Amino acid sequence: MKIFRIVAVSVSLSAGLAAQAQDLAVHAGGTRTVDPHDTTYGWLASYAHDLGPNLFGSFTYQNEGHVPSHHRDGHAVQLWARASLFSPQFSLAAGVGPYHYFDTTVAERPGGFADAHGWGAMYSVSATWRAQSSPWFYQLRLNRVQTRHSLDTTEFLAGVGYRLEQDGSFKRNATTNGWKDRNDEIVVMAGQTIVNSFESQGAAAKSIEYRYGFTPVLRGAIGWVNEGDARLIRRNGVIAQGWFEPSFYEDRYTLGLGYGAYFAVDDYHSERKVQGILSTTFSYHIARGWLARVTWHRIVSTYDRDSDIILLGVGYRF
Repeated sequence: MKIFRIVAVSVSLSAGLAAQAQDLAVHAGGTRTVDPHDTTYGWLASYAHDLGPNLFGSFTYQNEGHVPSHHRDGHAVQLWARASLFSPQFSLAAGVGPYHYFDTTVAERPGGFADAHGWGAMYSVSATWRAQSSPWFYQLRLNRVQTRHSLDTTEFLAGVGYRLEQDGSFKRNATTNGWKDRNDEIVVMAGQTIVNSFESQGAAAKSIEYRYGFTPVLRGAIGWVNEGDARLIRRNGVIAQGWFEPSFYEDRYTLGLGYGAYFAVDDYHSERKVQGILSTTFSYHIARGWLARVTWHRIVSTYDRDSDIILLGVGYRF
């Protein structure tokens, strides 16, 4: 899988350098598996960034639904080639890249489940129709996921997307009363923890976080998160992450992807190992440095206690 990881890094670096257009899309449809032979629902959300006239990179979160003994989702980074057909409004594209999956599976252990992590490949084709003189577009997409140690799946999805306004964060050509140059941010959030088990046990969660902007798109964050008492876990600890977080519409909105480490203590388990944490975030600048932020953390545990932490909060940049 080394070649796919190289593709992932290349796409991320290229996205940070190119000042091109960006697409945000949501799709829904169906998933089919061969072993076990079953069909279920599927949906995804994706962000695509143009790297050239016929080349773009994308980051995708995909939920593959529920089949017997498997609840799987994951993230993919892909490199795409695109060509127009018959009309500039209609295009076909093909993409490939690594797929990092999280699979809740049946296991003979307390709780009857295990959280399996692994890598595979996602191969995709899409057909896109862009409305004339409008940022909206409509898309059909076929994804094929192949793995060595988990399910192989095929997803057929239909979706709608929106072309975001040119991103001012790649060039310092957009300011909002000077708040763009404020590199420090404090944010307080509260929300919900959901354990990645077949019963999806939940609890109230809370967090406080400090974020610093090293460049207009690259940020770092350190904070504390408490996942509450979700019956299977009662965990809290310190998080440290690096973020890719461009802004849109004169810095009023940001979208971000972060990865890092979670130094956690779980009162129900003796494990004190460092856990992985993969996150996405969205922020909206309200006024004078005040902002609203939504963040989704995926905790990648080492002892079958993965969780999702969904948080909403208020922050201030200074």
